Amino acid sequence: MKDYCFDVIASVAAGISVDEIRAINNALFNLGATDYGIVEAGITIAISFIKEANTLVEAINLAHADVAAVDNLEVMPLDVELIELAIERQTAPRTRVSLNDI
Repeated sequence: MKDYCFDVIASVAAGISVDEIRAINNALFNLGATDYGIVEAGITIAISFIKEANTLVEAINLAHADVAAVDNLEVMPLDVELIELAIERQTAPRTRVSLNDI
């Protein structure tokens, strides 16, 4: 297993109370979120995680499901194919070409 660091993007429902915002903060802390800041409703937030998993996709899926279970948070859709493509591009060998060779 390996630790993966990433953010999950969510929006806080508009019109919720200070107590509900406090409950969201407590829930995120209990889920293992390492950095987040919800100070008002009706905003989009980035919730940082360090998750242990076999792959980055697995880690993101775990965190996405955790955040989706928190009341008054709406998680942005997850595109696993896009994540896998980004991972593939990062690990693909790169060839350097001179402009003179084009």
